[in-house]
Amino acid sequence: MGRAEAFVVLLTTRSSNLYDRSAERDMTRGIRNTWLSPVGKTELKGKGTLSGITRGIRNNNPLNIRYACNNWLGKITKANKKDPSFEEFETMRHGFRAALLLIQNYIIKYGCNTISKIITRWAPPTDNNRTAKYIADVCKMVNMGGQEVLSNHDPRLQEIVRAMSLIESGTDIRDYWSALDVAWEEFKPKSVYQKERKPVGRIK
Repeated sequence: MGRAEAFVVLLTTRSSNLYDRSAERDMTRGIRNTWLSPVGKTELKGKGTLSGITRGIRNNNPLNIRYACNNWLGKITKANKKDPSFEEFETMRHGFRAALLLIQNYIIKYGCNTISKIITRWAPPTDNNRTAKYIADVCKMVNMGGQEVLSNHDPRLQEIVRAMSLIESGTDIRDYWSALDVAWEEFKPKSVYQKERKPVGRIK
């Protein structure tokens, strides 16, 4: 199967109630099954490969969050980290959790409420990223338009993070998607089933 075919996602379940739990499960199941189709490992290498292991997987940081002062849960301390540029986490669950919280903060604090805006801030062209292609690939994977509006409690955020992890960390990240499911279940009560929160400053 070619890369373009692997990216095509057919969402067979749509609900007028975006936050209906059964619809959310069906949507997630359909996307995951499509992405689990075989893809050549050379087609999506991810960033910073070393001996076949991408930087995101090596650091338990599947979306390659840059090192900053945020006191993330499960963060490897500066004294113990090996990568000077990117965050390192104790487990992949912690890495996915940080990505979900950071994207939620993008929406609340900076108004980055579309895939286009999120990825433009996440991987700006000024950092030599192929931002337009990144946006197009994620949109194709989750079957959404780049300008579709998201809320900070939108269940589609999980699948956007899943798509971004493929681009950031390569196809081997699929072996760790169960960690995203666990992180989402921990993150969801703070987002999906509660009212919008006020913008936050430092997050953890």
